[in-house]
Amino acid sequence: MDEHLSRFPFARYPIEPFEAWKHIFAEPQSVPAETLRDAFRWPLGGWARKNLPSTHHRTTIKMIKIWPEFAENAAFEPSQIFQFWEQRLPDWNTGFNTTTFLLHLMRSDEIEITDAHRISAMHELIQAVGISTVDPSHPLSFVAVEQYSQFFRLILQKLTYGTESRIKLDRFLKAYGNRHAYKNVAAEYKTSEPTIRQFSCLFPQTSLSHSFPYIIIA
Repeated sequence: MDEHLSRFPFARYPIEPFEAWKHIFAEPQSVPAETLRDAFRWPLGGWARKNLPSTHHRTTIKMIKIWPEFAENAAFEPSQIFQFWEQRLPDWNTGFNTTTFLLHLMRSDEIEITDAHRISAMHELIQAVGISTVDPSHPLSFVAVEQYSQFFRLILQKLTYGTESRIKLDRFLKAYGNRHAYKNVAAEYKTSEPTIRQFSCLFPQTSLSHSFPYIIIA
């Protein structure tokens, strides 16, 4: 875990916004467009980046445009939320990661932070110990999201990091599932957790979107 966490891009995935966003997204009809943009960029690694890849940008814009239709929908069970976006987002490889993060914000009682890298890590770790009960043939499905959340919570019970166990496990699975991206990075390269930890929805959204990421990195 320490080996892979030393490669985790902390600045792209700050943990402070979660609790504020969970409160805001509890009332979908009242979520401001700028908050939607900030939240939808987060699972795509866009918090500390000025520009996202075009596919990521298009997915974010598409979700913001469709949001009023979604917010008026009375069906907010996890499977219903997932199906709504699965049917409307043209690039599901990117849309899946954003949709599953939205699921976590709206239903964190049932769904952990999930994406394609984390699901890949789950399959690889399960296979490594000789278990093949998880079907990897549909990695971007709601079934995979449910399996991952169950897997995550079973492993979480075994960790001994106290209050840090959840965030360490989440970051490890993200980094482990994306470890192939490190092949061109120097072996001695290490990242570290930011020391300034502040977040407030009282700041103007433009400040949150542009200035605040650099505060995190400081």
